Amino acid sequence: MHIKKHIVTFAAPLLLVVLGVASCAGLERLGEAPAVAGERAKARAGDADSAYGLGLRYTSGNGVKQDYAVAAGWFRRAAEGGHPRAQYMLGIALCTGRGVARDARRAVSWFEKAAAAGNARAQYQLGDAYANGRGVAKEQAWAARWFAKAAEAGHGEAQYTLGAVLGAGLGVPVDRMQATKWLAIAESSGHSEALTLRKAIYGKMTPDERPRAERLAAAWTVRPPTVFADAPTVRFVQVALVRLGYEVGPVDGIAGPKTLEAVARYRRAAGLAVGGIAPDVLKPLRTALAAAVSTPSK
Repeated sequence: MHIKKHIVTFAAPLLLVVLGVASCAGLERLGEAPAVAGERAKARAGDADSAYGLGLRYTSGNGVKQDYAVAAGWFRRAAEGGHPRAQYMLGIALCTGRGVARDARRAVSWFEKAAAAGNARAQYQLGDAYANGRGVAKEQAWAARWFAKAAEAGHGEAQYTLGAVLGAGLGVPVDRMQATKWLAIAESSGHSEALTLRKAIYGKMTPDERPRAERLAAAWTVRPPTVFADAPTVRFVQVALVRLGYEVGPVDGIAGPKTLEAVARYRRAAGLAVGGIAPDVLKPLRTALAAAVSTPSK
């Protein structure tokens, strides 16, 4: 199942940016408002928040003449200073190709930086990139991880997409209980298509499963990750290990005894140091999973 293009929304006004390299020098206007002048001075002195703020100003024409190229110059400066929202905005500019040649690979690199810092919008875009092979090779299980991270952070479109992914088994085992949970959450956030898809999945569930899914949705709250081995990451590790022939128990995002033993066995087999679900295990798992997925089953 291909992740539909309509899932990705670039219509928000603040996303209409053009990536540019124009210098910001000499762009002051006579009679510029003191607030803008002060923000510009701070930005030139290296303040990333001020540079990002100027990017927004030039994007929307707030207190300055609208200029997407200048906006992108300020976003770039803020992004290079480690500002996650600016990194996301640069990713969108590169992804949409507004004013510049599209460069999906560079867009992904900026989304990755922002996503690693916890930016939910970037996490969603990163999931979409890996689901559709936009700028990177397709990795459905890795895409599901990023969709889930964004969903847990409260991103409505990611919640809907995660429901679709779990309902169809895209890169992860089919889990109708979790699928309908996330679709119910997306529906409560106002997603217009969540109800239709949830009803379709309901038709494949037993009568006792439906109220259980509804209870899960009602109990959900926004949960920004507090540890590296959060549920989306654990589920990815479980999916990869199962595909490689390890027994992990249920693929549920919970690091139970069987999952941890499988991780320990994989670490030994891969020549990795003793440890649990940590950053060093993800790269080799991704590589091994990609190789396994590309190899036809006998």
